[in-house]
Amino acid sequence: MRVPFSWLRSYVPELESPEVLEERLASLGFETDRMERIFQIPSGVVFARVLEAHPIPGTSLKRLVLDAGKVVEVVSGAGNA
Repeated sequence: MRVPFSWLRSYVPELESPEVLEERLASLGFETDRMERIFQIPSGVVFARVLEAHPIPGTSLKRLVLDAGKVVEVVSGAGNA
C-alpha cells in the first residue's frame, strides 16, 4: 500500500521523518518494502509568505516584505509578486 508520509503525520504529529516511521514500523513487526521520495526540496530553497508588496515607482519592480521565519525585505521583478 502506498501512503503519503504527510497523511500519516496528520494522525501522528510526533513523527520526525519517514526514516523514523520506518524504524518504528519495523520494531512493531511491520515490514517496509521500500520508501520513495516523490519530491524533495532542493537545499538552499527558502519558502516565504508575502506580507506586503509595494510597486517601486518608475520601474516594473516591487518591494516585498516577506516572512521566511524572520521578516525580511527584498526587491523582486517577478510578475507574480
